[in-house]
Amino acid sequence: MFLAKRLAIAGVALVALAGMPSILAAQLAADASWHTLSSRHFRVTYEAGLEPLARHAAATAERAHAALTALVADAPRGTIDIVVADNIDQSNGYATPFPSNRIVVYAKPPVDLLELQYTRDWIELVVTHELAHIFHLDVTSGFGRLIRTIFGRPPLPWPVFPAVGVPAWNVEGLAVAVESAVTGLGRVHGSYNEMVVRTAALAGRMDEYDRLGSTSARWPGGARVYVYGSLFMDYVTRRYGTDAAARIVRTTAGAVIPPSLWFGRVGSNALGITFRDAYRDWEDEVTARSDSLAAVLRVQGLTDGTVLTDHRAVATQPRFSPDGTRIAYAAHDWRTPPRIRVIDAATGAEQRSVRVNQAASAAWITRDRLITSEIDLVDRFRAFGDLRIIGDGERRITNGARLQDVDVSRAGRVVAVQNEGGTNRVVFVDTAGGDVRPLTGYDPDTHWALPRFDPAGERIAVGRWSTGGVYDIVVLDTAGVALTVTDGFGINAGPAWSPDGRWILFSSDRTGIANLYAADIARLTRDAAAGAPTPPVLRQVTNVLTGAFHPDVSPDGRWIAYAAYTDDGFRIERMPFDTTQWRTPSAAGMTHTVAPRPDYAPGSAIADSAAVAFQTADTLTGEPRDYSALRSLRPHFWLPVIETGVLEDATFIGFWMYGQDLISRHSWQASLAVEPGDGRTQGWLSYTFRGLPTIAGIGLHPTVSALVERDWDEYVPRQAPGEPYIDEREDVAALLLDLTRARWRSTSGIGIAAERLRRSRRLYDAPERLHLIDPADDMWGVRAAAFTARYVAPPLSISREDGYTLQVAARRRWERDIVTRDTDQGTITYDAAYRELTSWNTAYLALPLPGFARHVVAVRASGLLRDGPGASISRIGGAGGTGFGVPGTTWDFGGSSGLLPVRGFARGVRVGSNAWTASLEYRLPIALIDAPLRPFFFDRISATVFADAGHAWCSDDLAARFSACTSTSAKGSPLLAAGAEMTTLIGILGLNIPLRAGAGFPLRGTSSSAPRFHIMSGPSF
Repeated sequence: MFLAKRLAIAGVALVALAGMPSILAAQLAADASWHTLSSRHFRVTYEAGLEPLARHAAATAERAHAALTALVADAPRGTIDIVVADNIDQSNGYATPFPSNRIVVYAKPPVDLLELQYTRDWIELVVTHELAHIFHLDVTSGFGRLIRTIFGRPPLPWPVFPAVGVPAWNVEGLAVAVESAVTGLGRVHGSYNEMVVRTAALAGRMDEYDRLGSTSARWPGGARVYVYGSLFMDYVTRRYGTDAAARIVRTTAGAVIPPSLWFGRVGSNALGITFRDAYRDWEDEVTARSDSLAAVLRVQGLTDGTVLTDHRAVATQPRFSPDGTRIAYAAHDWRTPPRIRVIDAATGAEQRSVRVNQAASAAWITRDRLITSEIDLVDRFRAFGDLRIIGDGERRITNGARLQDVDVSRAGRVVAVQNEGGTNRVVFVDTAGGDVRPLTGYDPDTHWALPRFDPAGERIAVGRWSTGGVYDIVVLDTAGVALTVTDGFGINAGPAWSPDGRWILFSSDRTGIANLYAADIARLTRDAAAGAPTPPVLRQVTNVLTGAFHPDVSPDGRWIAYAAYTDDGFRIERMPFDTTQWRTPSAAGMTHTVAPRPDYAPGSAIADSAAVAFQTADTLTGEPRDYSALRSLRPHFWLPVIETGVLEDATFIGFWMYGQDLISRHSWQASLAVEPGDGRTQGWLSYTFRGLPTIAGIGLHPTVSALVERDWDEYVPRQAPGEPYIDEREDVAALLLDLTRARWRSTSGIGIAAERLRRSRRLYDAPERLHLIDPADDMWGVRAAAFTARYVAPPLSISREDGYTLQVAARRRWERDIVTRDTDQGTITYDAAYRELTSWNTAYLALPLPGFARHVVAVRASGLLRDGPGASISRIGGAGGTGFGVPGTTWDFGGSSGLLPVRGFARGVRVGSNAWTASLEYRLPIALIDAPLRPFFFDRISATVFADAGHAWCSDDLAARFSACTSTSAKGSPLLAAGAEMTTLIGILGLNIPLRAGAGFPLRGTSSSAPRFHIMSGPSF
């Protein structure tokens, strides 16, 4: 909404809203058809076609509800909403207690994600995880419950929602640990999280306690809170009792001091030991266990691969080129955007790099062409995977086909996995027309990943997950008939063929560590033809301390390329294809690598307490009904508003409230405040509707908004006690239409608004002979705006990179009741009409120079043109940012103009109805600190050298009205300044805050050369 509102509510409420994964930022298809069904504790809203999945989610939630009451906290009051959506080809979900308890689940099974493959039922896993968040974040104390009784569920942390703002490792770690306890599988019992921590321990680089809840970009980055948090919480449960999580939650709820500020006290009160000390004990346990395991594996002999890549983070899915001289792989080094990189197969030297939306596998079509799957927004609400050819004749093959995991046979035949409705299937794809032909059917109990053609192009090896947690490698023929290669023990995934078609190589964590294995399928194929298939001979190809994944064999059969895990992410390694060096699989000395299961695993007394829920939940028979937004759209809270300083000796007292329905189709805000002394009122009511369909062909999605507002201001302030003054009331009604086109890396749109405005002025404490000549302005107005933006910001970046933003807006207002008066100087017209044009534009160019991030050259140009009898003036100067100013000093602590900043000068150094400012910046990385200074966490430091310029002036007629304004004929030379800034990214209470400190030195436009200093939050642009 481009009409700015003043929300006079506690700042902490806005921080809470901004920091939560709330429904406000949800990517849900507001234009889809939705339905709802109910169970005892839940209301499940789902997209059309997902009723079986929604019923399954309700049944799973009811089962988890009983277990979580014992494991976490008392059940939240009221009905919990679950939304099941199928509009994004990524596995994800989230939960929020604001404005009511809500869970969103995206219906793509995580069968292709290493960290989420160990699950009996993916819906059970994600629903239990998100429901654990609800149980955790909803807790409160008696005092907090009293506040909720009065105000509802305001988005405030302690004491209303005391668990909101605790370290993220506790929030996510508890949910993962509980997810694993309730389901019996999950990430705590899987091999991925244990691999990450074990590898870090062996390298002496386990994350320190202070880094757990930080924003650190050190590997594993955002996954840290899940990996370390879950295993640490699992240790706490094993060490301090199965009710340890519940004790932590209860202590958090009853904390006298906000737990977000002193979380160690929660540990002391709940466990008898601070979390820091308990973490140190767990670190010692992990290190000892890892060292013991490493000693055993070293005796057996370790695989020594040749390292081909040296960048951090992601290097996976290697594929040899048809001639075997090059390897293409999925790369994301966090310094640059995701890419498909092509390297020399012998030396690792990079030969080519193509930017993509996500780091995904790519297959060779010819010597110079690759095909990959890429998720992109097909409209504002839907992000689907499609096939794209890169190289000569680069083009997109499909549109909205929801494809991933592509492979190509030597004859050019394409196979992929297609997602839909909470499951997937294997399909053939015609690269000429994009037509899709299924090889397998959609089955909610079977999911597929990473299909690979055999050398003859007649069979397909593919990973197959089945309900119950069985993850096997199978071979499909062209009719979709499957032969099972593996034995269902461990996660067996990522198959690849040897050039002679005899061996299938794959990754398996059957010993607790992911290694490469090979299955000799010659006998399996022969016996299957005879009607009596027997298990193939299985050989262990690697023996590593960390993990090995995604094998591929060179066309000449000499080399195996694979993704090897390290303490800094994944890298591509190469080893000889030598069957004489392979060994017979053995689990001797390795069983202790599997994480021990807590006492409340399935079969325990706690799990058995959910027996009744198990028996009743699967028999849900309630009939679905069409979705109604009213239940979730109603106000769930209100907050008091106290606003002073708006008028002379006036204080407005009132409320603010907000509402948004589950699928973000409707949202509204309302505020009303009264000044008790005079009975004056001010406030607003806004409403937004996002449920209109996307305009076919051009991809623009319309959003309609409406606003009514009343506002008061001092039109002419009192100059001295007893002197006259004038107040102004402004009443506005506006209707807005936004048309937005969104893509993965870009967005653009236009907005059109019509507005009705009336300003009424009142004169106070004036002699009877004085009166207002023009007491009211009755106006109509229109506004149009257009914008486009395209840029990237990799995880380690210090700035936006390689892109631009372009914005322009025009406004026109007309007055309906123009007042004229004849005077001795002639006829004076009182007309408030004006025209206005504003523009804000930026550009960013990344430079591949040394440092933890790329250097960036950034340019900004903004301007304002305003004329007409009612035109007002604007100020330029200051350093753009967020904060407050200190008048009369050479320091700015924020609060300067975002549209027209000029560092080195005070805001208001020049004013005008016409203005422009511009900036040129060189931004360079200084240091990746990655260290705490409690309660802050300092992540990175960068520096900026800048030059700013700007000017402001008025037309001659406006200069006559405004004494501070310079006329066009005498506007003089522009302002010019140069300076430097240091920016530090600081984490506090889960929020990332860029803090800028700098100085600007005036070069032209003032007689003073004294620098002006500033401290700001947020980027300069």
